[in-house]
Amino acid sequence: SGMDTAFSAVQGESFYLVKGQTYILDKNYDWISSDTKALSIKSGYKLTAKKGADSISLTGKLKVRSGGAIGVDINCKASVAEPKIDKKETVVVGHSEDIDLNLGSNASKYNVIWYSSNPAVAAVTDGRVYGVGKGSANVTAYVNGKALICKVSVIEQKKIGEIDDELELEPLQTVTLKFNDSFKAKNAKWTSDVSMNEITNTKGKIIAYQNGIVRITTAGKITGIGAGTASITGTSTSGAVKTLKVTVNKTSERRMYLHANKSKKISILGVKAGNVDWTSSNTSIATVSKGKVKAFSEIGKATVSGNYDPYKTSKGFDYAIKTYVENPSWAKNGNGTLNAKSATKYELKMKAGDTCLLKGFNIFEQVLFRSSKNDIAFVDEAGVVYARGAGKAKLTAKVAGKTYTINVIVSE
Repeated sequence: SGMDTAFSAVQGESFYLVKGQTYILDKNYDWISSDTKALSIKSGYKLTAKKGADSISLTGKLKVRSGGAIGVDINCKASVAEPKIDKKETVVVGHSEDIDLNLGSNASKYNVIWYSSNPAVAAVTDGRVYGVGKGSANVTAYVNGKALICKVSVIEQKKIGEIDDELELEPLQTVTLKFNDSFKAKNAKWTSDVSMNEITNTKGKIIAYQNGIVRITTAGKITGIGAGTASITGTSTSGAVKTLKVTVNKTSERRMYLHANKSKKISILGVKAGNVDWTSSNTSIATVSKGKVKAFSEIGKATVSGNYDPYKTSKGFDYAIKTYVENPSWAKNGNGTLNAKSATKYELKMKAGDTCLLKGFNIFEQVLFRSSKNDIAFVDEAGVVYARGAGKAKLTAKVAGKTYTINVIVSE
């Protein structure tokens, strides 16, 4: 399962498990559980958490009392949680949402590690997921080693249906003004508390109304063209009046992960990246030209920034992309021998029962290895490899879209 743990019980100690977790208790004692439906014991020392329960008593009775010694029984308390997590979450770029992880009454007692499969799309900190860029990612909460996965979709903008009297737009988002009353936005005339201009075509016909925050066409569509808030008032062709408070959000910081000497196009909804005058804060790390970022061999960080003002408001939107240039390599602490076979392939030799820690270098994102055979070599979310039995297993991890492989050979 990846959750089995050896445990040396201490008198009076309380410990906390999750359903499915197995503990190997001190074999010098015969252990008794007060609730065998929640915590079962096999062979006198193999403890398995089966269902949620609190304040379960565990008693360990010493098997051998050498020299006629009386010995001391060990008394402990245990609790079992059945953790549950939101299966799906949708986040808008630049916004954040909390992922609901239910651990019951003892939530603060559990060790939870959060991991995102794609931090360039969705970053996660203590259960709060941040929309970084459009796409999807699996956000995993590891509770005592048990993996609970939430599928996160990051979108550029929310779909907007009928509008009441307030509207929130993302940068350059366009929606059709459909109100929950009889007001018709098509061909309406618009004014605002922020100076509004009439935009005409070459024949002098009004085609839109625009200020530094919004642009409203005579077709009844509104676009967020600058960050800020404005109150706009429309008068329909029938003489009906409608006032709407519109807020256009600021741009959010984005992330890009690149391997050394690789390139990637900038992709932002509504932005013609090739028309933006982008600059790099560190041209020895990465440069940008015609909307494409190029990484060099030097490892490090650079911020790619630019202003996009397609409606000539003299303000537009400022975009910033934190760019991380990586060139991963791996080393280990602990037992075994690790050898590089190529830039992306390694071989790790271990003996059954050994453990070692895989350490990544020249990496900025969180990396998670997976094992092809957990019964031979299991690797946890911290990168610790447990050699469980003789045989071969393959550990794989993805960094900025490239797969790295560590072939593990375990001998007896």
